[in-house]
Amino acid sequence: MGRFVAREAPAMDALVADAIAKIGAEVEALRIPGLRGVVLGGGYGRGEGGVISDESGDRLSNDLDFFAVTEAGVSARRLRAVEEALAPTAEAWTGRLGIDVDFVVRTPWRIRHDQDRVMIQELLHGYVDVAGRPGSELFKDVRRRSPDAFP
Repeated sequence: MGRFVAREAPAMDALVADAIAKIGAEVEALRIPGLRGVVLGGGYGRGEGGVISDESGDRLSNDLDFFAVTEAGVSARRLRAVEEALAPTAEAWTGRLGIDVDFVVRTPWRIRHDQDRVMIQELLHGYVDVAGRPGSELFKDVRRRSPDAFP
């Protein structure tokens, strides 16, 4: 098992590692006002990412799900501006990797408000820091629940 994928696929694990390092550098270079940090969540963030193997070789099969957390109290207009600033990076990397690359942009309030949703709890149980402040700081006020608490 690799760091990002759920089975032995060193080339795919290296591909994800390289992609998130470059995506992180691109996001940092954008210097987006109001953006606190970005983490990789989803399957690859938990080390459960999928790989498809066939006669042409291995390829990634899941989306890369990035969560971008804004500063507290940003306006709806600023939130949209953060989403718009990240969209070209998502589009470019979707083309490069052949899988969807998504940025979910949330305020700290929205994350706390949604802390009992499966998506947020899965994020809290496995993510990789990508840009800006680390997830340990971004999610410090969010209650973690046991996976047994969900159906």
